[in-house]
Amino acid sequence: MKLFFNVTKLLTGALFVFSGLVKLNDPSGFSIKLNEYFDVFAEDVAQRQDSVEIKVQFDFETRLQQKFILYPSDHIKKLQVEIKTDSLQGSDIDFKWGGMEGRSAHFENITALPTQIHAFVISLNDSILEKSVALDSTQQSSMEFQTTIDFDIKNLIKSPGFLTTFFKTCKLYSLYFSIFFCGLEVILGLALLLGYEIRITVITTALLIVFFTFLTGYS
Repeated sequence: MKLFFNVTKLLTGALFVFSGLVKLNDPSGFSIKLNEYFDVFAEDVAQRQDSVEIKVQFDFETRLQQKFILYPSDHIKKLQVEIKTDSLQGSDIDFKWGGMEGRSAHFENITALPTQIHAFVISLNDSILEKSVALDSTQQSSMEFQTTIDFDIKNLIKSPGFLTTFFKTCKLYSLYFSIFFCGLEVILGLALLLGYEIRITVITTALLIVFFTFLTGYS
């Protein structure tokens, strides 16, 4: 048992020294991995956002509706509505929400551009944002119409929470964390090889191994 312990101690110590020195040669590489950990944690503890339902009405009749997920970074979203009308075949209607493709539809009974376009953003807590666009006679005489409506939705966004902010802030110091952990790895490796304060060294080494095993598996 003593022989096994000594061999394991020397192999682990040598591995820690080698690994730590390699990473200290370029600590920014390890800091990139730490950034990944912080991103995963920040995302998992973030406050879940609601989805919103987009409704587009033409002359007070709902023509298109679709749900989209909100994101913490959302503030101003653009709703793009495009209508192409053929007096014989009807109208093709498309919309995009924040650059994301929305639903498209064809209506045979719409052979002229509407006089009013109404757009609604409805959140899960029943907050409603509404905007209307009126078409003038010049636009109605055309066969195509396209408009962009800006919705200020920041009041619908939930605060990400303290922990999310904490992990995002940690990303600013990832290089310092990288240098610290790489240096600690070398120090622990040397302590194992020299047998210095072996009880404390073994416990600290074991905790470090368990900690980073958990991080790697979780992320």
